[in-house]
Amino acid sequence: MANEWEWIKEYINNEAIFHKGEQLYHNHAITSMEKDTHSSKELIFIHAVVKDQKKYYDVNLSIEKESGNIRGHLCDCNTHETHLNCEHCCALMMHLQAEEQAKNEEYIEKNKFKIMRPAIDLMNAYEERLVFAALAGSTSFSMHLSIYLELKQNQLLFSLRLSSLRQKKKQYVIMHLETFIDALTHHETKGYGKMEPFLHHPKTFDDQSQAVIHFLMTHRHDFITLNNGTNTSILLGKYCYVNDLMLDECFNMLTYSDVYYHETSQQQLPFTYVQELPNFQLDVQGIDERFYQFQIDHRPTAIFKGRNYGYLFIDQIWYQCHNDFVERCFLLLEAFVNETTLVVEHKLMKSFYCNVIASIKKYIQLSGIDILHFAPLPLERISAKPPLGIFQMLWKT
Repeated sequence: MANEWEWIKEYINNEAIFHKGEQLYHNHAITSMEKDTHSSKELIFIHAVVKDQKKYYDVNLSIEKESGNIRGHLCDCNTHETHLNCEHCCALMMHLQAEEQAKNEEYIEKNKFKIMRPAIDLMNAYEERLVFAALAGSTSFSMHLSIYLELKQNQLLFSLRLSSLRQKKKQYVIMHLETFIDALTHHETKGYGKMEPFLHHPKTFDDQSQAVIHFLMTHRHDFITLNNGTNTSILLGKYCYVNDLMLDECFNMLTYSDVYYHETSQQQLPFTYVQELPNFQLDVQGIDERFYQFQIDHRPTAIFKGRNYGYLFIDQIWYQCHNDFVERCFLLLEAFVNETTLVVEHKLMKSFYCNVIASIKKYIQLSGIDILHFAPLPLERISAKPPLGIFQMLWKT
C-alpha cells in the first residue's frame, strides 16, 4: 500500500504529518463518512469524522469527478489551520484510496473470467491444436486421399477416395465432401464403410493428401457457374468443381498427388500431367479445286484457361501451356474440340492464312499440300520499284 500512497505523501508535503495520518489510518480512525455525488456536476463532496486520541474532527474533501484530483480539503484541527494540511485529511485520503482499491479488486475477482476470456479461449485453442496434432501423429496408420478427375459437359471436377496406407487397395468414396471438410475442421472421429473410425485432422493424412485438404479448405466457399447458367458452390455431393480461378492452383496440387482420370465407370486411367507444349501437326488437303480441308493430328478432349496458364487434355495427358501459346493457338484448338475438320473455300484462303495460319505456325507445323502461296508477301517483294508518290507526280508535272 505504501507505493500507492506516494501521491498522498507528495500532496501532503510534510513527512511528520504524513506519518501521523498513516498511523491514524491503521488505527481505523475514520468513524463515519458520507459522500455527496449529486450536488455538483463536477465535484464529489466527502464529509468524515476522524477520531484522534479522545477528540473528533470534521474533515471535508472535494474531488473532481472526471480526473479524481482533490480540489480542496478542510479540517477543524489546529494543524490544518497552521499548515493548510493535517494528519486527519491525510488519513481520509488513505481511507478513500484503500476503499477504491478494494472495489477494483472485487470487480476484477467477479469479472476475471469475463476479462480473461479471449486469452483463455486463445490458450485453449492452441492447446487443443497441439493435442489433436499429437493424437493424429500417434495413430498407428496414416490416411491417404486419391483424386479421380472427370470431365462432364466440358467442366472439370474431381472426387476423392479414402484409404489407409496399410490397406491402400481398399478405397472408400467420400460421398459428401462438405461433411468431410466439416469433420476435419472440428476434429471429429468417424469412419467410412467398414473402415475403423479415425481422428479427422490434417496430420492424420500423408503429405500428398494434406495438400488436397488444404486446397479444399481454401476454396470450400468458392462458387462456379455451371453450363446451364446456375451459380453453385464448388462442393456438390462427392464432387469438387474446378472453376477458372482455381485451375493453376489445382493443377499444381495434382502434380504432387495420386491422381486418376475417371473416363467411365469401368475405366480409370493414371493421370499424366506435363508442363510442356504438345507437338501438333495441321494437315492440309485440297477438295477438288474449290475447297481446302484442315485436320489436326491430335484433337483435344477439353480446353481450360486459368489465370496464368492454359490447359489441354489430349490422349489421357494434361498439358500446361504458357500464355503466348494460348493466345496464338487456343482459338484454333477450341474449334477442333467440336469439329474433326475445318473446310475453307479457295477464295477465302488468303484471309484464312493471314488471320489463322500466320498466328499458329510458330507452334503448329503444317503438313500435306503446300499453301505457302496464300501467305502475304514480304514488303520488299511486293514491288522492286515502288509507285510514284503524290509529291513525285506533282514534281514530274
